[in-house]
Amino acid sequence: MRKVVSSAGRLLAAAAAGLVIVGLMVGVAFAKGAVRDVAGKVIAVELGSKTIVMETPVGKSIMTVGAEVPDKASITAGKVAKKFSDIKVGDKIRMKYVREEDKLVVQSIAIQ
Repeated sequence: MRKVVSSAGRLLAAAAAGLVIVGLMVGVAFAKGAVRDVAGKVIAVELGSKTIVMETPVGKSIMTVGAEVPDKASITAGKVAKKFSDIKVGDKIRMKYVREEDKLVVQSIAIQ
């Protein structure tokens, strides 16, 4: 028996394959240290380990991001420089971070 595949079926299969390839390329780019930029609400600040956890909307879901905040990270509120200890649970922030080895590392935090 011969299987018949319509042109619409071929188009759908090609589109699905294209999305898989794009998804792999995005994953590889991020894995190599691409800067991610997220905005949301702080849900935890750990001064001892210098880590921050925030929630950011992604489509209809909420993504939780936890990252290390090194001393070299830029922290501001408007044009005023701030310290890590100035960030409080509930603050709205914009955070830029990168993946380094097996952790996320903050480059900058803007308190809004």
